[in-house]
Amino acid sequence: MELVDSGKTISFFLRIVYQIPTIVFSTLTMIAISRNLGPTGRGEVSQILLLAALTSSILCTPIFLTIMNLTISTGIKSYISNSLYLFHWKNLALVSLLNFCLIFLWKFERQIFSVQVIISLNLLISFYFIAAQIRDLLLRFHKNRIYGLDFLVQLLISGPVMILIFFHALTVSLVIQIFVITYGIYALFLLIILSRKVKDF
Repeated sequence: MELVDSGKTISFFLRIVYQIPTIVFSTLTMIAISRNLGPTGRGEVSQILLLAALTSSILCTPIFLTIMNLTISTGIKSYISNSLYLFHWKNLALVSLLNFCLIFLWKFERQIFSVQVIISLNLLISFYFIAAQIRDLLLRFHKNRIYGLDFLVQLLISGPVMILIFFHALTVSLVIQIFVITYGIYALFLLIILSRKVKDF
């Protein structure tokens, strides 16, 4: 099956409605994490998630703008296939700069960053980067079931977090690992969807 612009659009209002369950679960999950980890743990988790999301957004923004302005399906497919990975020199330079800053801060003890945290951060950036591009591409072609996938991803995060809270075993490291594993699965699943729908991929 080819990925084509089906023209089946939905209203802005419906897009908001579809995202409400995901937003609610996400909000409740972050509140639960914050209350159980306390100020210090909450700060560490927020810092890692924010750095990963911010870096991914900076990398994806020019790609997203290009996709939104392309009108020919074949051109979009070709562009996304060539832009899906981090191997462009600008992307590598930005990620390398981030790692250098983290290691610099870690070395001079201005901020505590372990090797495990830095590896997790890089994995999360990669998974966010891949997932965000494919998600934008699918939405560009009105594949609105992606909102259901967003909800499923949030459940995969919320479920383990709530179980760990129930057993009083929630830690900063485990929260980060849950996000890394979940978004790794999400990125892989979206890659499979894309490869099946785009024959040239």
